Amino acid sequence: MARAFDFREAIRFLEDYGFYDVVLPFLLVFVLVFATLQKIKIFGKESRRYNAIIALVLGLMFVTATKLVEALNKNLPIIGVVLAAFLGIMLLLGLFGVKGESTGAKILGWVITGGVILVIGFNYLAEWGEAGGLFRVLREHATTLIVFGVILGIIIAVIKGSGEKEKKSSTD
Repeated sequence: MARAFDFREAIRFLEDYGFYDVVLPFLLVFVLVFATLQKIKIFGKESRRYNAIIALVLGLMFVTATKLVEALNKNLPIIGVVLAAFLGIMLLLGLFGVKGESTGAKILGWVITGGVILVIGFNYLAEWGEAGGLFRVLREHATTLIVFGVILGIIIAVIKGSGEKEKKSSTD
């Protein structure tokens, strides 16, 4: 009798051969670097070959830095959950009629982005040895910094909002 295909066995096979430690991190870095270079067109419009070579080199260099690969493998699932939550929030905002062009949606987007950066910085980067020294200090004062950031954000929103109203009233 034929044995059924076991996905857990296939995943263990891929893990034993370094698929998760070499191939996936390489592909992730390669695609991100290549897409960024293609978008910003730093080497001109016909620079696809140069962008591919640079992305290939950076992807291979990333894979050889084992600490970076370990950090990526450790934190990527968490980042995925945060991105899924962010997508859920954006879907809910769209469901309630918030348009992407509105100032409130932009401010909310920046607040969420800033919050994600703070959470990642305070919780994960502090564990990266000397590179995380700054984040260890920031973690101790996280509440104060977050309150200060919220107050600063409100001040910027009020200043920017009042400037737009003045422009509209002066044109009338």
